[in-house]
Amino acid sequence: MNAVLLFLLPGCGLLGMVCARGRFRARQKWRRYLAVVACFALALLSKPMAVTLPAVFLLLDYWPLERLPVTHSAGNANEFWKSLRALVVEKMPLILMSIASSWVTVVAQKRGHAMSGVAVLAIQQRLGNALVSYVKYIGKMFWPSGLAYYYPHPGNRLAAWQILAGGLLLLAITAVVWRLRERRHLVFGWALFIIMLLPVIGLIQVGLQAMADRYAYIPSSGLFVVLVWELRGTAERLRLSTVALGITATGLAAILAVVTVVNIGYWRDSITLGAHAREVTRLRTPESKRILELRYSIAEGPPKQ
Repeated sequence: MNAVLLFLLPGCGLLGMVCARGRFRARQKWRRYLAVVACFALALLSKPMAVTLPAVFLLLDYWPLERLPVTHSAGNANEFWKSLRALVVEKMPLILMSIASSWVTVVAQKRGHAMSGVAVLAIQQRLGNALVSYVKYIGKMFWPSGLAYYYPHPGNRLAAWQILAGGLLLLAITAVVWRLRERRHLVFGWALFIIMLLPVIGLIQVGLQAMADRYAYIPSSGLFVVLVWELRGTAERLRLSTVALGITATGLAAILAVVTVVNIGYWRDSITLGAHAREVTRLRTPESKRILELRYSIAEGPPKQ
């Protein structure tokens, strides 16, 4: 549970930064900018995953603040890059803090022997797992089944078609989002999801996990933004009543509540949790085998005399 809380703390820092940033934009005073810097520092101290927050701020400048123009022509492109340079300069202190935090994190993980070198996981294995994991995160967001506390890294066991399919799907979604870039929330949500997962997607491998559900807590908010804004537009076009929308939302919440209760049951003890992870991920290690054997021995009780 401590790991879960550590991944929620950067979200609190992000919300604090957004509030402080809004106050700074309303009245650009250096004291209000210091509040932004302080919130960012707290987010970095809680979890280095927050290094992507300066990029998130640039996305917020794109939408909903709309401080960056949509590129349609050469003139728009020039205006876009000019505005982007000014915004990057504005966020330079935050970017430098991200660079420093990344360097400290890499050094600390190397000294703690937590980082897996290319001898353990080759670059192509990391890239393949990253592409497939992005797709799995999306799938688990819309269909939260087969959840486990630990997903073992597949190494070289991923089939070429899985990696190719994952890459093509991500490219297809990116192409559609770019095609519809006038709907700025699509660009914002998709880019937020991709960028915020980058530090933990496995390109720089820490540990031997393929992915972790807790990694997607904050990045998934980008996909939720896309979903909510698109559903709102669809409801307006179809002229759906508020009552119908309320019933649908209540039904969906009830289904998710049932799924939550079921998954909480797996956390009642370490043996149940480990056995469930073994069944879900088809994990075959000596540790998982011992957990399953211990579970069965407890269920059957002490041997009869």
